[in-house]
Amino acid sequence: MAAAFNRFPSKANCLAHISAFTGHDIKTIVDVGILYSTPELITAFPNQKHVLIEPVEVFNDTIVANYSGLDYELLNVAMSSEKGRLNLELRNHLPNSPHGAKYNVTASNLIFDGDLKENKNYVEVETDTLDNICQSYEGPFLVKIDVDGAELEILKGADSCLDDVYWFVVEVWLSRIGEITRILNE
Repeated sequence: MAAAFNRFPSKANCLAHISAFTGHDIKTIVDVGILYSTPELITAFPNQKHVLIEPVEVFNDTIVANYSGLDYELLNVAMSSEKGRLNLELRNHLPNSPHGAKYNVTASNLIFDGDLKENKNYVEVETDTLDNICQSYEGPFLVKIDVDGAELEILKGADSCLDDVYWFVVEVWLSRIGEITRILNE
């Protein structure tokens, strides 16, 4: 029998540490790019308000079921550097998986340059900024961002809320960490 392989620090492990040391101070979790749930945030912060940001409305029923019993609000909007409307490309990387077969989408990307390709699946979505979203909720905040490419635009839309964000959890390619750090430092 092969031994189980555990990678640390995992997202669950890191969030458990954040919760243990500063979780009592955090009032609101802003979960940007939820897809259908973020189990690690649910487990680590069961008593905080969860603001769930997911522009793909097909996931709504599953999200509602997954967050039953928690204090949450679901916003079908995409985060960006400004309020408006953009096209969102819907992709299914896993058509043979139960999730991919059920929803016919496993990832989405905002199209900032307006360059729409033929034979792609797009929907127009409302966009908003972290500053606008956070002003409607009580801080301090933990903000998780998992958006497959729009991280920099989202962070550009966060200025006035930064003083109230205790933690950013950003799932991003390693090559973007320097730019994310630069934006946050500015």
